[in-house]
Amino acid sequence: MHHLNKDQRIVKRVLWLFVLALLIRFAFTASAAEQKVDVLKTRTATYNDVTVTKKTSEWVFILHSKGMENIKVSDLTLESRRRLGFSDAPTPAAQPNAAATSAAPEPAPQTPVAAAVPAGPSKWKTFQTALSNLPAKISAFSKSRSARYVGFALLVPVYLFFCLCCRLICRKAHATPGILIWVPGLQMIPLLRAANMSPILLFVPVLNIIAMVVWCFKIVQERGKAPWIGILLLLPVTNVIAFLYLAFSDEAPGGSEVGGGSSMFILGPA
Repeated sequence: MHHLNKDQRIVKRVLWLFVLALLIRFAFTASAAEQKVDVLKTRTATYNDVTVTKKTSEWVFILHSKGMENIKVSDLTLESRRRLGFSDAPTPAAQPNAAATSAAPEPAPQTPVAAAVPAGPSKWKTFQTALSNLPAKISAFSKSRSARYVGFALLVPVYLFFCLCCRLICRKAHATPGILIWVPGLQMIPLLRAANMSPILLFVPVLNIIAMVVWCFKIVQERGKAPWIGILLLLPVTNVIAFLYLAFSDEAPGGSEVGGGSSMFILGPA
C-alpha cells in the first residue's frame, strides 16, 4: 500500500510538470499582428526601433528599444499618426475671401463655454486592453534575439533531462545504457536492449513502427509495472506522464507488479 501511494504522488507531480510545460509552450507560440516603425515621435518624447503591438482609436501600444509604452493617439505628431495609418489629421481650412470678410458683420460675443476634456479610459478598460495585448507582447519578445538565447538555454536542460530519464529506465530495467543514451537520435538503441529487443528492428521499414508499439509493453514488463502503463505510453498526451513514471518510480519487489508472462508480448524474449 505504501508503494502504491508513493507511485500516485509521483504521477501527480509529473502531471503538474506536464501542464506547466503546455502553458509555457502556449505562451511562446502565441502570435498577433504587429507593425514596425524606425522612429515614433510624440509631443514630448521620441522612440526608436518601435514595434506597434496593438492600435485602438485612442491608444497605441508599443515596444521600443528601451521598454514598452502606451501612448495616446492625440499625443502623436502628425507624421507619426500618418505612419501608423490614422486619418484624423486636421485639414487646412479654406482661406476666406477678403471682400466677404470686410463686408461680413462681426459676430456677437458669446459666453465662453468650458472646453470639454476627454475622459481617459477607466482602470478596468485599461486592464482589459493590457490583458488582450499580452499575447502580442509575448510574440514580439519571442521573435527577438534575447528570446532565442532564452529558448536555447531552456532546450539544453530539457534535452539533458530527457537523456537522464532514458538512463534511469535502462538502469532500473537492469540494462547498461552506455554512451549512446546521450547521443541525439540513438537513445532508442539502449532502450530496446533494456526491453530485450534487437536494435536492428529500428532499421526495418514498417517493422520499426510495430517494434515501437511492442516496446511500450516490453519495457513496462521489464520495469515490473502493470500492462495498462504500456497503453498510457502509446497515447499522445499520457505518454509523457507514463515515460516519467517509468523513469522515477521505484522498482517493484520481485521484479513484477502484475503477473506478466512473456506470452503477452512479441518481437523479443521476455
